[in-house]
Amino acid sequence: MAAVLRFSDPEQEDRLKERLALADLSCLPRLGLKGAGVLAWLGENGLQTAEALYAVTPIEGHGILVRIDREEVILEDGLRGQVVSRIRDRLSANPPGVYRVERPEASFLLIGSRTDEVLSQTCGHDFREPEGQVVLSRVAGVSCRLLQVEVSGIAGLRIWLDPSYSVYLWETLLGIVREDGGDAVGLGCLYPGLFQASSVKG
Repeated sequence: MAAVLRFSDPEQEDRLKERLALADLSCLPRLGLKGAGVLAWLGENGLQTAEALYAVTPIEGHGILVRIDREEVILEDGLRGQVVSRIRDRLSANPPGVYRVERPEASFLLIGSRTDEVLSQTCGHDFREPEGQVVLSRVAGVSCRLLQVEVSGIAGLRIWLDPSYSVYLWETLLGIVREDGGDAVGLGCLYPGLFQASSVKG
């Protein structure tokens, strides 16, 4: 899918992400799997799943694997990750007890030292203590999956939601972010190598 690399000049966006910024990460590849054989099959393919529900396991390429039910997981690649595409290809062998679940969620990143100020206005969950797992809560009235993260040494919050609410939540969060001196940033701000590579012609 199309994704914004920059909303403004690099120096401005770098300053914004330190204070407060909102980015759209919906383009990251994502895959859901469920079934009685899913955990064993993932193990056979080099992916170990945490015992606890909503626990997050890092995967290669800066991706994550989240166990959302006893027999259901979600995988999401980092920007240059290949795990989702590899697992998707291996599903063509129809492994027993493993079923694909489409996960077309929208996904945002709220980042910066003022992130808690936005959450205090929109979310009832207390994120002051790191949890290391996905949390189910509402943000501005929308049911979301939330995960505390760190990007380039800066604390942030990943937000996943039903895409039918994505425009509403983006506009709501962006309005609050701008009131506090922040703004939207593109993927080039979070992944500078991507911006440089995509800017080279010929």
